[in-house]
Amino acid sequence: MATHMPQEIEVWYILPSLRRELSKALVKKHSMTQREVSALLGITESAVSQYLASKRASEIKFSREELEKIWKAANDIATNKDKAAKIFYSLTVFFRGSKTMCSLHHKLDNNVPKNCDVCIENVSGVRFK
Repeated sequence: MATHMPQEIEVWYILPSLRRELSKALVKKHSMTQREVSALLGITESAVSQYLASKRASEIKFSREELEKIWKAANDIATNKDKAAKIFYSLTVFFRGSKTMCSLHHKLDNNVPKNCDVCIENVSGVRFK
């Protein structure tokens, strides 16, 4: 297996999976069109269509707790469309230090030490000079 940096995992796996779940929630629970969702999330209508059909970003299965967090974010986006980017960003910050991120990192990269905490450490405010 190749070495993966946490940032790569976030961009390649976490962000698309969050967009998938947000797309589903906004279309199914908030009756938005694919065009509206694509505008809110800054993605194409075809990407929204692929997320809805589970043809894209299907590698991650979120826990019930994580899905509830995502659904709350979808609700916040639906009621505060002008703050969609800020809400989405907050959601990504939450997942940077999550079990989902760590377990995916271990699964994709056998070079990650068992006691690795790089994702959690950086989220907790460690700053580099």
